Amino acid sequence: MWALLELIASRLQGGYDVLQIEGCRFAVQLASMLAVQRWRRDAPPWRTGRPLAQGVRALLMLAIPLSFGVAVLQGASPHLAMTGLWVAPVFALLLARGWLRSKAPLLPWIAAAAGLCATVAMLEPARPPTLQASVVPLLMGLAFAGYLALTRSLRHEPAMTNLFWVGLGGLVGVLPFLPGVWVTPTLHDALVFAALGVVGFAALWLLEQALRRAPLPWIAPALYVHVACLTMVSLAVRGHLPSLRIALGLLMVGGIALALWRAAVARDLPAQQASTSAPIGAPMRLESATGPVPLDDETRP
Repeated sequence: MWALLELIASRLQGGYDVLQIEGCRFAVQLASMLAVQRWRRDAPPWRTGRPLAQGVRALLMLAIPLSFGVAVLQGASPHLAMTGLWVAPVFALLLARGWLRSKAPLLPWIAAAAGLCATVAMLEPARPPTLQASVVPLLMGLAFAGYLALTRSLRHEPAMTNLFWVGLGGLVGVLPFLPGVWVTPTLHDALVFAALGVVGFAALWLLEQALRRAPLPWIAPALYVHVACLTMVSLAVRGHLPSLRIALGLLMVGGIALALWRAAVARDLPAQQASTSAPIGAPMRLESATGPVPLDDETRP
């Protein structure tokens, strides 16, 4: 979904400012979410017990595309500006260990290191000419890692509430700048904007669900699947076959995904067996969805 999102966004780059692209994406995301909420007749999505965390998370999501734009304006190539995202899983592992206090075995660290090597093999990220040129891309990666950590810590909030605050915060953040960069889109581009918002909403919803089901250290290395999908989409669009170097990177990511999947099955199997062996009518232990909760109360290895 993230690879598809970037493919759609590439159809708009060059003709529209990044602020307009992101503002329209957040607006369509809000409209899509409110339509789903109205159809399901759920509680108002703006009700939250942690407004500060929701606001910070929304700003972190907005900081990702804005950092990309700032890096390009400073003279970095788009290839170099995207480099920060490829180190975001490593930053996420560090945040999970130091901030969320989430314990992780050696496998996620090995997977993250292998994923970073696979990314270098597939994309050959541009080397920054100076240390200063790498600051903004690295800040973009740190913002994405912070977004992931806060998403995990907000897992007890309703998913639609989390998505509402991301959309609202992003839209409010770019609204003051839209009049200065607005270009009226054609009908074709308006449909592309709508598709961008719908796909973006679906991608964020899937990310919410992933971080509700597993601790951050197990999700972060899996994000390198995005790089593999992006590479395969790029090859398919251009009609090229993968080189030996790219094929090696794709195989490495496939191995990472398989190892993480097998580890997840082994990790969840005891809990599934316990739930199936519980006597009928036994009380179920449910987590509280409201009130203060630990940042990450996952204690299983």
